[in-house]
Amino acid sequence: MIAKPPILVKPVLTQPIIVYLATSHEAIGAALIQENPEQKPIYFVSRSLQNSETRYPLVEKIALTLVYAARRLQPYFQNHQEEWTLHVDGSSNKKGSEAGIVLEGPENFQVEMALRLEFKTSNNQAEYEALIAGLFLAKDMGVDNIICKSDSQLSVGHIQGEYQEQAEYVTKELHEGICGLHCGARTMATKICGAGYYWPTIREDCNLYVRACKKCQEFGRIKSTTALVEHLQTNGQAEVANKVILGQLKKRLGSAKGLWVEKLPEILWAYRCTPQTSTGETPFNLTYGTDAMLPIEVNEPTFRRQIEDWNIINECLRTDLDLIEELRERAKIKEVAVKRRASKRFNAKVKPRSFKEGDLVWRMQTEARKDPQQGKLASN
Repeated sequence: MIAKPPILVKPVLTQPIIVYLATSHEAIGAALIQENPEQKPIYFVSRSLQNSETRYPLVEKIALTLVYAARRLQPYFQNHQEEWTLHVDGSSNKKGSEAGIVLEGPENFQVEMALRLEFKTSNNQAEYEALIAGLFLAKDMGVDNIICKSDSQLSVGHIQGEYQEQAEYVTKELHEGICGLHCGARTMATKICGAGYYWPTIREDCNLYVRACKKCQEFGRIKSTTALVEHLQTNGQAEVANKVILGQLKKRLGSAKGLWVEKLPEILWAYRCTPQTSTGETPFNLTYGTDAMLPIEVNEPTFRRQIEDWNIINECLRTDLDLIEELRERAKIKEVAVKRRASKRFNAKVKPRSFKEGDLVWRMQTEARKDPQQGKLASN
């Protein structure tokens, strides 16, 4: 009678795998079996024993078979690990920040954990802390196959890489788009957060983007000019007063210098919507009491862009107008403090000297006094 040979089948991930070990005087082997509902083979391995291995006791031969099966059948074991589920949630308020973790395993196994964070966090940071603590718990439990569930759209989108493309688009538009000003990394990060966008690596991404921006590196150097009381029109003070606008024109125009008239409105718009270092606010906000709606918010809507109730919008605008005087006063105080710090830092480098009438001093020769025939070779 001819026996029907067994047919290998594909394993079912939701069902357990049974491992059969076999040993004899001259060989060892192992087979993977699943019951669905009858036993069906998945894979098998075997090999002959070496001369020294044939003299092993039976217990050692079984142990050798187990090690051999674990090494040869490792891909099946790795792809057939039981799935665990991790639920995380974090919250933050004036009283503190907390994180909740629930780890669910096979056969209704469940571990619950509640954490109180000993440092100040935002709601988004609390969500990340809960996720990290949950992953550490799963690692301590020896879990390799896990599904994480969270109600934080930010953390889920960040981990899955969904926000990476959106973050790159927002960074590019706010740096060199119609509402961009080719500003530094810190200012650009502040501008992104002020527009209503957030992701955990904003500052690092802005720093890398500015360093990689060719125009920022090409036109980033500022030429210092010595100011004189006389001949203001010849010592570069008019250019210094408009150095931001001139710098942005250079970065946007490149070699097409004749297009500055078309680019000037975009630069002025970007300048008015960028937070200033001296006040910490945008000129638009100090004028109208609210931040402007940036063009980028049309393609990547923020929270305020999604509000469609005009009654709520008008009420918020009226409230902002009532508070605008406080905003301007705070900006004025900050501007005075910034100027005092700059003056103190500058005066610390000045060496005071007193002069009397009749003393001889060196006078710097400006462009107006230089002999035009000598050109660049004229003395200073």
